Amino acid sequence: LTVGDGDLSYSLALARCLSTRASPASARLTATVLLPSLASVCAAYPGAEPRENEAELLRRGASLAYGVDACAPRCTDGGGAGRGFDMVSFVHPHLGLAGGPADEGERARSHRRLLAHFF
Repeated sequence: LTVGDGDLSYSLALARCLSTRASPASARLTATVLLPSLASVCAAYPGAEPRENEAELLRRGASLAYGVDACAPRCTDGGGAGRGFDMVSFVHPHLGLAGGPADEGERARSHRRLLAHFF
């Protein structure tokens, strides 16, 4: 499970790495993005290639979920039968606080709360 992959590039790199080290049946990947849709990802990352990343991930058998909040994940794919996930990668845990608190201490506390809720 990858969490917080903005343009799906990290998830794609991981899928490529896993496919060279394991058979496709043993390396199932679920990639998640906070933004609600592929269109919103494309708008947020105009210099990236999220459409191509998504297409290759799907060709490689990955599952994708948009609109996944790291503080309240609802992603339960994990291989079915209640197995959960073998590994969780929180790509770059940050709040994207462009309009957030100016105080550095409050920003740090906000990020700590994000990680505490996630774990």
